[in-house]
Amino acid sequence: MGTPDFGDILLPLGGVSLLILMVLISSGKDLMQTSSVKVNLPRANVTQTKMEEPISVTIDINRNVYVYNDPVSLDSLDLKIEQAFKAKEKEIGAKLREKLEKLGYPPEVIDKEVEARIKSLLLLIRADKDLTWADVWCIIKETKQARARRVALAVLRKKKGGG
Repeated sequence: MGTPDFGDILLPLGGVSLLILMVLISSGKDLMQTSSVKVNLPRANVTQTKMEEPISVTIDINRNVYVYNDPVSLDSLDLKIEQAFKAKEKEIGAKLREKLEKLGYPPEVIDKEVEARIKSLLLLIRADKDLTWADVWCIIKETKQARARRVALAVLRKKKGGG
């Protein structure tokens, strides 16, 4: 038995790597969805950032509004967003507090870190591209009344060539 050919080792490794890459690319859009409500998002030149799962508000083409996947009326939107923020704050605060306590940080440092993380919570608005700006602006005003500090609009990355 001689030494294996370099191609015999590299070819299967390359095939497996290519397969994994194809699976990740094809499922990437599904992995990044924060809501199962289908909307036709606009395209824009954007950069992708790493972030915690945001609080998701979705407006579909029929002007139905959802917080995460729960339908909500415009009248109760600010209340529902506040509830979502409180739940997220509690979840993040507990996880971060536990993690930092295990690392031995003093309580005052932990409190500052938790407060900073809570202040950085993001509310993501997913609006169908065929809605008017007035429809979207109405939702943005409601999110501000619900004490959202950071609000972002979801878009899809433009394809090369302007499409």
